[in-house]
Amino acid sequence: GEAGRPVVNFDELSDELKQKIKKHLETLSPEEKAARAQAAAERLSDFEQRAIAEHEGVEGGHLEEVVQGKEAHRHEEPEKPVESPPSPAGPAVERDPEQEARLKEIRAAIERLSTAQTPYEKARQAVAPTIDRITNELEDIFVARRERGWTSGHRRGSRFDVARRMREKGRGVSAADSRAWERRHAPTEKDYAFLFLVDLSGSMVEGLKENVDYSRDKPEDTKIHETFKALIATTEPLDRLKVPTEIIGFNTKLHPYKQFDQPLDTTIRSDISAMLGEVVSSASGGNDDGWAVQTASQHLAARAAQEKYLIVLSDGQPIPSKAHAGPEYNLKTVVQGITRDSDQTVIGLGIQSEAVKRYYDNALVEQDAHNLSLRLAELIRDIVENPDKYKVR
Repeated sequence: GEAGRPVVNFDELSDELKQKIKKHLETLSPEEKAARAQAAAERLSDFEQRAIAEHEGVEGGHLEEVVQGKEAHRHEEPEKPVESPPSPAGPAVERDPEQEARLKEIRAAIERLSTAQTPYEKARQAVAPTIDRITNELEDIFVARRERGWTSGHRRGSRFDVARRMREKGRGVSAADSRAWERRHAPTEKDYAFLFLVDLSGSMVEGLKENVDYSRDKPEDTKIHETFKALIATTEPLDRLKVPTEIIGFNTKLHPYKQFDQPLDTTIRSDISAMLGEVVSSASGGNDDGWAVQTASQHLAARAAQEKYLIVLSDGQPIPSKAHAGPEYNLKTVVQGITRDSDQTVIGLGIQSEAVKRYYDNALVEQDAHNLSLRLAELIRDIVENPDKYKVR
């Protein structure tokens, strides 16, 4: 190694330290991995050159002469008398077996570092086409929206849509609940806030297994893995467009993974991946839906956004723990209260389950979990494009 820097044999490290190193490498983004691989490659190249130079007993600055053989000296003017014969060509440069084995080990380590992928990166690659498509479609909507004039369907605004108000009266909508006001511009990216509340109860682990191949559709790899991919397919486009987004998991506890003001960096992506293990934790024995929706709604209420959406992904009925089994946490009552008393829109997305239809006025069901990524991403696109479609008043 370099002067002052000890050479560490990876095989001699303790299993615990090896595991820590492995976990650290798994948290690196592709960009960081590429940068480290490049740096390692440069160090390897330098190591090889110095090893060859030391083998021949010359300084690194004269390495080219050694690699090509010392024939280069024949073309130099000798400093001694002319009768001195030129230096003969040196032998071909060869590495001893130990040196060759070490170089092979280093190259293999660099290759592993370059190709290592976290669960998040594997899932993101699997849904990359959806991410790109939804990003482009949302961007087109926002660009066109900024170029348009007045839009209706608001509780407050700069002018009144009389025809819409007449239709509201015919449906019995009170003046307090009227959305007949118009605004000069429709909501832009920063006017939205999306909070995703994800069921992490034990039933979400059905079919879960290690070393999942995200590039294939396997019927056993459903629910939690497909939900994980769906969140990535949705939050990545929103993050690219700077739309505030939050992710919270729930079972008998709440598990915050991403806050509204946090960008999707390496740390947050690693945190989101933790939900894959949460479905087998001690808290996964139930799902306190009513309490979780109520608490998430209170958090969403603090956002100064014009359009607030609480989207719940669940695979079945509420099974509350004793701590949150009271009538104040009845899911249907909670959802109705949020719809009635706030400016939030609550949507339930059932994962291979019709149960959401019993509790949410806005309820969608996806029976094929492998379509969940596309279904959720297109829901967000539809919400932005047709906001009145999901308003329940």
